[in-house]
Amino acid sequence: MDTPAEMLLAWQRLSKRYARMELEVCAKHGLTRLETDILLFLANNPGYDTARDIVAVRMIAKSHVSASVETLLAKGLIACAPDAQDKRRMHLRILPAAEAIITDAQAMQRAFLERLLRGLSDADCAELKHLLLHVSKNV
Repeated sequence: MDTPAEMLLAWQRLSKRYARMELEVCAKHGLTRLETDILLFLANNPGYDTARDIVAVRMIAKSHVSASVETLLAKGLIACAPDAQDKRRMHLRILPAAEAIITDAQAMQRAFLERLLRGLSDADCAELKHLLLHVSKNV
């Protein structure tokens, strides 16, 4: 990758591949990408369980997260409970009805990473992680 454009194109290819794989899970379960992303976020990040956490960490518009959370609540895939100290703060939790979706979505994530890292040694993967964390700090 000799030019910034080549780096950007590589990033776009990665993003598009992930999106295509995620859309297969979405189609199978009748969900939008954001609904699937929220379920994955809750499953993969147990310490982050509020809509505010999703907005802050995933950098998704508050209105989009709110609408998708409402849909997931209506579909019976998540539930919410007020915080013990602040009744306005609602904690989200995954319900058993979402387990098959999460299983499929996490399998998709593993398949994506396996494809992405195919042919790389453990040392290469460690270096990639180090470099990505460094680049992330620069942003």
